[in-house]
Amino acid sequence: MSNWILKNKKVDKTLMEDLQVNYLLAKIFVNRNIDDEKNIKMILSNDIDDLNDEKLLPDIEKATEFIKNKIIEKKHIRIVGDYDIDGVSSTYILYDALSSLGANVSFIIPNRVTDGYGINIKIIEDCIKDKVDTIITCDNGISADTEITFAKQHGIEVVVTDHHDVSIIPKDAYAVVDPKRVDVENRYPFTGICGAVVAWKFVKYLFFKFNEEFKRAPQAFARTSDIVDIVDEDHDLINLDYKKYLDFAALATVGDIMPLVDENHIIVKLGLKAIKETKNKGLKKLIEIGGLDGRDINVFSVGFIIGPMINASGRLKTADLALELFITNDDKKINELSEQLKLLNDERKNATNEGEEKAVLLIEEKYKNDKVLVVYIENISESIAGIVAGRIKEKYNKPTIILTDSVDNEVCKASARSIEQYDMFENLHKHIDMYEKFGGHKLAAGFSIKKEKVEELRKLLNEECDLEEKDFIKKIYVDIELPFKYLNFNILSEIASLEPFGTGFEKPVFGLTDVGYKISNIYGSNRNVVKLVLNKDGIYMPGVYFGDGDEFVENLKNVENINILYYPTINDFNNKQTIEINIKEYKPKN
Repeated sequence: MSNWILKNKKVDKTLMEDLQVNYLLAKIFVNRNIDDEKNIKMILSNDIDDLNDEKLLPDIEKATEFIKNKIIEKKHIRIVGDYDIDGVSSTYILYDALSSLGANVSFIIPNRVTDGYGINIKIIEDCIKDKVDTIITCDNGISADTEITFAKQHGIEVVVTDHHDVSIIPKDAYAVVDPKRVDVENRYPFTGICGAVVAWKFVKYLFFKFNEEFKRAPQAFARTSDIVDIVDEDHDLINLDYKKYLDFAALATVGDIMPLVDENHIIVKLGLKAIKETKNKGLKKLIEIGGLDGRDINVFSVGFIIGPMINASGRLKTADLALELFITNDDKKINELSEQLKLLNDERKNATNEGEEKAVLLIEEKYKNDKVLVVYIENISESIAGIVAGRIKEKYNKPTIILTDSVDNEVCKASARSIEQYDMFENLHKHIDMYEKFGGHKLAAGFSIKKEKVEELRKLLNEECDLEEKDFIKKIYVDIELPFKYLNFNILSEIASLEPFGTGFEKPVFGLTDVGYKISNIYGSNRNVVKLVLNKDGIYMPGVYFGDGDEFVENLKNVENINILYYPTINDFNNKQTIEINIKEYKPKN
């Protein structure tokens, strides 16, 4: 049973008046620590022109001018991406955009198992063999100081586009475009964008540069005449429209679990529509085989249906499959690649379920009383260890480390996921000498460790852990107590105007106590849909609970009234709209 905590933050009435939002919306904002005018305006905006100015990105001027000239000079440019949804989307945006400019461009995405994350020496050696002039990294590169120096020593310039934390600036990079840079005079106003959005903004400014160059000297485009196919009344090149990549920018923002605040909110709000209407044939096919054709695309659709199919290729095989799907226009190839991604994702789901079952069995047998769960599982892919760790963390609400075999028989690879009360990075870092490799942050980390040291690490982490039993009880924060009498279609429309909800901007949770109820029916093949009629202060509302229906009945045996956490929705059945209460959690009144 979770703890329900009613948030008690005060609302700034002046801000309410300035932004013309009602108390309920203002309460939702302040409960998420969103109390600045700019951020609130961004969340309420439907205008792509309200995004932060790409010219504020560090080194954007230097990088785009350099790449523009390399394209015109037909120098060989190679994009180095990453194997997850953000890296694939970043690579696609850059590759397609540069190709449309007539660039001599190629790409490579490292293999998760054999190459690991980011650009490496072998990738650069291949670039040397292939006579590559310039490398552009995307969704990686900010920590590749040694590798970039090696490239520079062999005559290859590197432009970094990344979004990860900056510890040191690669000294030999030609340009470093990263919103998290703090060494610049005017810092980028929002550091929460993903790698694909950095790439997208880079492309937007690069397109601007080409338009300016074309207006100044059209003859300079003689060698890249394939881009000069049509010009509008302002003499802009029509086919250089950065907005055509909004679908992939939104896809990566959701898939890489970026906070849906500031400009990310606009990108995803407009991007979900762009995904539904995408012109990319490969993405269209994923939407179709995901059963989403003709339906609204939302954060759940991207995060749990489309995104995992893209990520599955990088987890179990090679991310080139996903990228090739988005690049090709061959219908036969699209059918083959999309089906392959679906099968890989099914394989990934099965492997994850098996990994979770093995972990639970080991925990129940050996580690149930541990505060920090450190579980070594034989014969599961290292690529799913992080997913299993996340599931176990959710199940037990404890810091969790899942270890599995690597290519080196003496070494395991570990993925760690944590709860808010436990700083995983800090606690693991105390034992930095035990690891072969280590990295991460407060809620997630990864490391390699010799198998012989795993048990020692488990004991140390548990001995040092000062968490108490109360810390393992899940907390649900409630926005406001909202009686049924305040619910109407106008209020629901105003709440809906805040969508999309997701990481960093969670869906509101409303509470109500002492609610009468009557169970109408239990549906579903697994009896997991409970239909009810709820009443409070003489107002009756239809309700629904998604969960174990028989358990619901058993838990409320001889209970007259209940307390509920809920979210109001509109049920559109037989062309008749009614407000329905979606119960998130329930407890007996007492």
